[in-house]
Amino acid sequence: MQCGTKLPTEGEGRGLVPKVQPMKRIKRRQIHGIVLSAGIAIGTVFHYRDILTREVERRQLSSSEIHTEYLRIQNAVDHVLEDLDEISRDTSKKIGRDHGAIFDVQKEILNDPMLKADIEKELREQRLNAEHIIRRVFRLWENRFSTLDNQEMKERGHDIADLGRHLLRTLTGSEGNVLRQVPENSVIVAERLLPSDTIRMEDKNVVGFVTFQGGRNSHAAILARALNIPMISPVDTSIYEIPSRAKIILDGQSGEIIVHPTSRLLRKFESLMIQRRRAKNKWINATKGVCLRSGPRGIVVNANVSTPGDIRKAKDHGCDGIGLYRVEQFYMSSKDMPPEDRVYHGLKDALWPVKEMPVTIRLLDLGGDKVLPHLDFPEQMESVLGLRGVRLLLKYENILRPQIRVLLRLANEFKIQILVPMVSVPDDVIAIRKIIEEEKRRLKSQNINDLKTVPVGAMVETPAAVVSIKEIVECSDFISIGTNDLIQYTMAADREKVSVSKYYEMGHQLIIPWLDEIRKVAESNGLDCSICGEMAGDPSYTMQLLELGFRHFSVAPQLIPRIKYDIMNALQRERRMTQSVIR
Repeated sequence: MQCGTKLPTEGEGRGLVPKVQPMKRIKRRQIHGIVLSAGIAIGTVFHYRDILTREVERRQLSSSEIHTEYLRIQNAVDHVLEDLDEISRDTSKKIGRDHGAIFDVQKEILNDPMLKADIEKELREQRLNAEHIIRRVFRLWENRFSTLDNQEMKERGHDIADLGRHLLRTLTGSEGNVLRQVPENSVIVAERLLPSDTIRMEDKNVVGFVTFQGGRNSHAAILARALNIPMISPVDTSIYEIPSRAKIILDGQSGEIIVHPTSRLLRKFESLMIQRRRAKNKWINATKGVCLRSGPRGIVVNANVSTPGDIRKAKDHGCDGIGLYRVEQFYMSSKDMPPEDRVYHGLKDALWPVKEMPVTIRLLDLGGDKVLPHLDFPEQMESVLGLRGVRLLLKYENILRPQIRVLLRLANEFKIQILVPMVSVPDDVIAIRKIIEEEKRRLKSQNINDLKTVPVGAMVETPAAVVSIKEIVECSDFISIGTNDLIQYTMAADREKVSVSKYYEMGHQLIIPWLDEIRKVAESNGLDCSICGEMAGDPSYTMQLLELGFRHFSVAPQLIPRIKYDIMNALQRERRMTQSVIR
């Protein structure tokens, strides 16, 4: 939707606006989208439209007024920088330092000399008032990122848009965030939500989010998960199909949205909410302190994490270790490629809560839909069928080698394994192993001795890796199966696209024989085989995976109690059956 399009809205500018023209009531209908934050929400639609979608005053300046307008902009920038400091501190206290870093990145963007130069140039050439210049420059900067067909680049564009809005609010004197004024039990429906929307809202009144732009790694989605607020985005309809003040249900399990639900449906979902709350408490209490690892058939339930906050949550929920540490978020919180020592100390601090536990760290997985805005090479923007994961790392060793050195240094203090992403053929693993040995010799030449041997594993997430699994296990120390990408590549169906979601869903059962084959080959060669995609954390597949023989699961932190509970019950049933046979 283009900026300037008038939307049916309740909130814009400095606060609430008069009630919009009532829309024609539509019948109950079901809408579908992608679940970005799980849970059930029942509430009332609150349409949100921020200041960026409104036209601002346009006033021609005389020569004598240009300097005055520039000073207005400078003062606004200084004010916003101070505000970002406060937001960062508040966010760090409320949710965690990793989330506060979002606003530290915004400070770096606002201090960019090129941005400042563009603002001054536009002001002198256009001779228009500060509000119009800020709107124009930040739109141009946002478009440099947001028009790219890449979700990670879009997120940097969202940071720029958030800054532009922050400056406009300061310049117009409308600094109040309308989301602080939402009524109780509101489901926010918006074109998009920017970082400051979610962090400064009155979250006790907000029960859910529906947006028409956004991906799993968007700042809004990350914050929604941290705040335990259900979020669905994108959805298969337009904003006009979800009327203002309508009663609405969000099912953050299936991705279903029900507008104008019947009384029967309301009762059903209210009952479900109560049941799930009770069930969650039961799982947590039943699995607290329970270890499933004892015995020859011991089972490990590890956590998939992306941030230090995730690690703390994983430990609180009883993880046995970290089965997949995605380090991309650490790099994305930096304006440029972080130096080796900064990465070392950042990861060291993040891993401290799980110092005694095994940790599997995946090498930086870039390419396709995952890019770093501060890296400038054409291959980063290739499709998911191009240079991605290990392929890209092997081409750009200046990105790979510092990571390897960091992990080798950390291995002296933590129980670390290195996971190679997007392996297709054994040569991918062999090449990484060679570089590890080279970097180990380099560190020893710098008097960093007593380096431990670090296990190196292959992440199986392509059909090619399945075909060549017998050769891959021969050069690997462990195997980890990424079911999300394995399904996506098998079915040629993007897991983020609603339009092909039925094909993606069909892929779950189609890859079961492959999962069985991968595990058997790995274990026959004495290797652990972990399953770490969404199937591992889906209770509907837990029993099937156990029956296949899987003993290593890695799931999202909040899913650990449920998966542990189901596995614990399965083991108890198995013991009872064994005892009855013996008797």
